[in-house]
Amino acid sequence: MELTQERATEILMENTFAVGKEVGTEDTMVVFDSWSAIGQAILEANNLDEQTDEELIEEFKEKGIEDPENYLKELKGGHVKVGSNDFAAFPNGEPPFRDIYYSIDDIMEISDGNRDNVYLGFTDEYTLCDKCCGIIRTSPDSYHWVPNYVDTGWEYICEECVKSDPEILFDSVMNKLKSLPDVGIDIEEHGWVKVNDDSLQNGMHEGMADDPEEVLDAMQENGINIIFDVHPSQFYVEFDVYVKEENLDKAKEIFYNTAYELPYEESPAYLMQKGLKEATIKMGELSDSKIKYASVNADGTADVKSVSAEDFINGNM
Repeated sequence: MELTQERATEILMENTFAVGKEVGTEDTMVVFDSWSAIGQAILEANNLDEQTDEELIEEFKEKGIEDPENYLKELKGGHVKVGSNDFAAFPNGEPPFRDIYYSIDDIMEISDGNRDNVYLGFTDEYTLCDKCCGIIRTSPDSYHWVPNYVDTGWEYICEECVKSDPEILFDSVMNKLKSLPDVGIDIEEHGWVKVNDDSLQNGMHEGMADDPEEVLDAMQENGINIIFDVHPSQFYVEFDVYVKEENLDKAKEIFYNTAYELPYEESPAYLMQKGLKEATIKMGELSDSKIKYASVNADGTADVKSVSAEDFINGNM
């Protein structure tokens, strides 16, 4: 039976957390709670949801699927991919999936009509703006990712909604060890000015040990409100300090008389080096043949353990 656009859309609406435009992009997001929800959508799209497992296994056998029991498990888990060899259910490679069943890619394409700008996501990566219900990404997808929403502590507000009330933005980050999100608001147009001449740095390279907490404490002791603007990169961050224009002269005096650089023994670069050395020594003391796993802690210590291949694959560490 052919899957119509109306039916594909109905199936997605029934089985997803949200379907719609991601705020700040032209992309359509289809957001699920779990892989099993994807599996349920696939079953419904192919009119398989009313059949018993035994009936499905028999049908899979008739269609030439080599391992029907495992195929059913993968399909219900949403893991069967279209037209790929990710799941080798067929002895001679997987045939075009639509020749057998509609996949989640097919369902999204039929519903939207344009697969190029339709993407799948999960609720541990996306949520909704509490003002307009637009879809916003809350999970980093790269080292330079910056949120394009405001987290007030009790609600998420997207970049489009916060522009109507910029004070929401300032209240959410003022006097906090938090960075300005990227919501398209120029804070200098709202009376905030930069205190430091050169950006401060904190990271995994020698000499990058500027401590924002020292700066915050010094300003707070003198009754000056500040905002940090953080610029992330792969191994370090740079950050700038902003105050209201009327406090600039006093803030500069405080800033340039504050010892905000951490001692070498407390610097991120030193602690990472110390932790890696400890991890190397401890891993060398493990004598079994399992996979060796080490984690370096923020205080420069390291924890090591040996895990089975199965636990490593499943993330049980």
